[in-house]
Amino acid sequence: VQGPPIPFLGISLTDITMLDDGNASFVRDLVNVYKFEKLHSVISEVLAFQQHPYVDIASHEQLALLLTELPH
Repeated sequence: VQGPPIPFLGISLTDITMLDDGNASFVRDLVNVYKFEKLHSVISEVLAFQQHPYVDIASHEQLALLLTELPH
């Protein structure tokens, strides 16, 4: 595949929600490092997708016209 990958954000948002809701932030008055390491991992994965910019995208006039005429 050429160009940058596009993540499916629904999966990442679900992972973040489940990690946050399913794990306590504190365990026995100590920070739950496991929870925050996993959250960091998911967020870092999404941010990694932003490191690959799109370049040399040709203008596609028919597609632009179609998209601008879609009902709001």
